[in-house]
Amino acid sequence: MPEVFVGKVKTRRADRTDTLKERVGLRIGSLEWSAWSDVSIALGIEQAARSAAVSLSTVDWARMQCANIVPSKGCEIRLGQDIEPLITGFIDADELSLTEGSKLKIEVRSKTADLIDCSAIHPTGIFRGQKVESIARSLATFYGIEVVCDVDTGAPVPLFRCVPTESVFKAIERLCRERGLLLMDDGYGRLVITSISDVPAAVAFLERGRNIKSMTRRRDVTQRYSEYRIRGQVWDDIGAQAVSLDEWLTRRRVLVLDSEKGAGQAAVEKRAKWEAATRAGQSIKFEVTVPGWRTDTSNPKSPIWLPGTIARLKDGVLGLDDDLLITKVNLTRTSRDGTNASLSLGYPEGYQPEPNKFKAGKKSKGSGADWDLEDGEGDDA
Repeated sequence: MPEVFVGKVKTRRADRTDTLKERVGLRIGSLEWSAWSDVSIALGIEQAARSAAVSLSTVDWARMQCANIVPSKGCEIRLGQDIEPLITGFIDADELSLTEGSKLKIEVRSKTADLIDCSAIHPTGIFRGQKVESIARSLATFYGIEVVCDVDTGAPVPLFRCVPTESVFKAIERLCRERGLLLMDDGYGRLVITSISDVPAAVAFLERGRNIKSMTRRRDVTQRYSEYRIRGQVWDDIGAQAVSLDEWLTRRRVLVLDSEKGAGQAAVEKRAKWEAATRAGQSIKFEVTVPGWRTDTSNPKSPIWLPGTIARLKDGVLGLDDDLLITKVNLTRTSRDGTNASLSLGYPEGYQPEPNKFKAGKKSKGSGADWDLEDGEGDDA
């Protein structure tokens, strides 16, 4: 029978076995539950709201009534003895099943979920001469969400208008997309404005025969073109055009795009290179499952797998030896499959706000496949 602890939060020294079993704590105010039977925690660099689903296979009715777990209550999800919470948010839903015994399932999302669900509210919906982070804070503060920014977002935005019916997240994401910025959340339920402009060193290693339980590679060229033509205009340059080539594709595929806003020659050239680089980078993706939730299964104090970090992926059969960006992490524990982490990985170039210049059709070092692009001067016409 799984352990259920309800009462004031207490600190105690956990033994090695407890830590390695990755105890998951659901904290509501001063009350906490641990040792859930089934757990699923989803983190990502593009979803902007962490989520979790946790289940108890046995319910102590008296204690559950005392705990008063109901949807919309604020809560925290914590792992083991980690100091920082993994999710700070609210209970979205609960589901009680009495088919065989009793089972309670709790669904939780980060505070930032309100920015995804709710409409952008502002007296005028118009911002003039403000920085990206300032506009984001103005919109998020209405719902009590803090915004943090760890990158330079560039010059103030001359003019930005909110669409009356769009969500807060859509408005901020539209603004950030123009600057090549990403939106995600952190363990405290804050909205984080960031970028993948500088690829950090690999924090962990993934290797067949060492810590990989399963791996899937998907290659998809449906959004990849041999030629990107970008058009734009401003008052002093009404015919700005730029072309960027991806010579890896042997058949002709042309994509013509108009800039969403006024753009001169320099802007359309940058957009053309960005389209070619990001689409090529995102055409190859990997799904890897590893045992445990931490980068070092032998060290209970090692970091958990997190999106936005780099992992070195090695596979002798496929000839892989590359640094890949972890874009999504799903931490799961079930009675059937045990404790595992499912990682989605891609080439960092696919997520760069100011992508490296590429030469198409050349094999990158250690790639083991002619699908990859190599750093160099762009093939722009």
